[in-house]
Amino acid sequence: MYGVLNCDRNQLNPNLRFSWATYYCETGPVPTTPADEQQITAVLTQHQPALAPPDRDRVHAELKALVGWVSGCEVEMLEFMLRVALEHHTLPAPERARREARINAVLTSYFGPETGWTNEQAGVLGGVRRTAVLTPDDLLDNHLRSVCGSKTLQWEEARLKQKPSPLTPEEVQERNDLLRLTLSMSGGQIFLFQGLEGLCHHALPGERTQRRACVKRIMNSSHKIRLWEYVYAVGTAQTTGPTVIRQDALWEALSALDAWMSQPDHDPKTDISTELIQLAITRMQAQQLAAERRAQAVTLAALHRGVNLGAMGRKTLESEAAIEAWILALSANWTPAILRTPTPTPAPATPRQLTVTAGQRPETAQTWRTKRSLEIYKGPVARRRGPAQERVNRAAARQQLQDRALKVRQPVQTRQPTVVDTWTDRDVDQLLRDTLLQSATFYLAEANDLIELARTLGAPEPAIHACTVDAASLATIIKAEASDELQARDMFAQAEQAITDLRRQVTLAEAEARLRGRFDHCLTLALAREPMEHGKAHGGVIAQPLGPKDWGWVQARYHRRWLSGVTRYTTEDGISTALPDDCALALHVTAKSLSGYAFDISVHLWYRQPGKSSAPSTNTEPYPPMNEEDWYDSYIPCAVLHIPHAT
Repeated sequence: MYGVLNCDRNQLNPNLRFSWATYYCETGPVPTTPADEQQITAVLTQHQPALAPPDRDRVHAELKALVGWVSGCEVEMLEFMLRVALEHHTLPAPERARREARINAVLTSYFGPETGWTNEQAGVLGGVRRTAVLTPDDLLDNHLRSVCGSKTLQWEEARLKQKPSPLTPEEVQERNDLLRLTLSMSGGQIFLFQGLEGLCHHALPGERTQRRACVKRIMNSSHKIRLWEYVYAVGTAQTTGPTVIRQDALWEALSALDAWMSQPDHDPKTDISTELIQLAITRMQAQQLAAERRAQAVTLAALHRGVNLGAMGRKTLESEAAIEAWILALSANWTPAILRTPTPTPAPATPRQLTVTAGQRPETAQTWRTKRSLEIYKGPVARRRGPAQERVNRAAARQQLQDRALKVRQPVQTRQPTVVDTWTDRDVDQLLRDTLLQSATFYLAEANDLIELARTLGAPEPAIHACTVDAASLATIIKAEASDELQARDMFAQAEQAITDLRRQVTLAEAEARLRGRFDHCLTLALAREPMEHGKAHGGVIAQPLGPKDWGWVQARYHRRWLSGVTRYTTEDGISTALPDDCALALHVTAKSLSGYAFDISVHLWYRQPGKSSAPSTNTEPYPPMNEEDWYDSYIPCAVLHIPHAT
């Protein structure tokens, strides 16, 4: 159902951690104590609306059965788990039945119908079933698969020790052969055998033969050393996910290696086998972080609408607010006077070590201006003009900027604050004007680049003409000394739509599946290596050349797609921090490259619209499309990756 958000207030690197309850039920339930009963009664009594007597009795019985499996934790955590379980057991009956059926489906996929379970299995899996209702939906399947894989391995070990062993002679021989070979490959270390055994036992029963056959083929090949390397890599990879996601990553890498070896035209001199495990681990981490982010969004949305999760719920809301305050406290104090200088370099807010403290790039100041403008606009710069829309209230904006300046240094006060410059209406006008000019420049460049590419690729002329008309209007805004704020924002929204429409009109060239796969491979690895920094307009090279005709399928697949594997970035003030809940990073495919490459894939900072609570995407595919209803692109770059020209 729900989890807990913790803010680690490290002065140099603010961090957010999302955690949730998972139980493997290694031991049986313990008897309920009077203190447990008192806790259950308190939780039920405080529930609003009050439960009818039949429902109260049913839920009381469920909570009492749960307590025996989760006892021994701290009082606050026990309260949290009881309240989460209460939320599940008070769901509408159809919704509650669907969640419980989902849990049962995973258990039966590993162990068959419940009628065939042994007494030991029935007891343990009954506990797993009860405690699984605590796990957030986006993390539920992998939690259950990890438990089932662990139990499968545990119960097979027990069967091996039985005299006589219930295993067939073939099963015993197969296991002994694997043990002998892996010990010889790893210098007598058991970890390789354990890793490959875990790989097989975390698979569904019908898939284990396929995995063993794949392992045998690799073991008998010249690439058998990869088994040791891959098992070690997934075992030491950083992730908060359960064991099964490591096994999934290992299987992805091994099956890709097996497929590569089987290609009749594969070039042994171009050995990609070392990259396959890096790719699988990067994807594993991205998928897990995306699932955690979706679960975090669900938890925070529930808390904001009044769901009572006790003290841990209140701490979660405090953590959500604390990360924003902490980043602000560490921020440099950008005053109007500094912003008016040609190369602004504000002093850091505290005597700490900043990644960037002096000689900052020009776009650093522009990044700061853009962020403040988005806060003043309470949304994107591009917005269609409506009858109720009004020009920004300068007095309110001035006060907003002044209040922000006063909050810098607050939680980490180490010295007397310097005098904070006063913001004037003229300063606000200049701030917003600079942002409008920057936006017009960006949209004009985007439109012109796309028009050029669209003509090369034979896009329909009406779509090109619409973009051309908007480009002329954007050029007028740039040339003007002053422009109507509402009219300019309306023009940006119109241009954004024209650019989107023209992108859709560009014919998609069919690319060979191997080329698409290789590009995805290279892009994923390049993104994993690239540091993300607000205002950064440069980056590495994607090691897969492409031609102009490839732009169509690349932008269709990757434009405005969530980069879920990144959880940290560096702000324009040089602060390395976790992404706040209302921020995300997404890909942006350009029509050309200013650096002489074929085209680029940028990473942009996105913000969630005020009043919304959704995750950046609910889609579970790699690089899922951003939720553009609730989120918007700030057009602040955090990296730019370059795609070489195909020769």
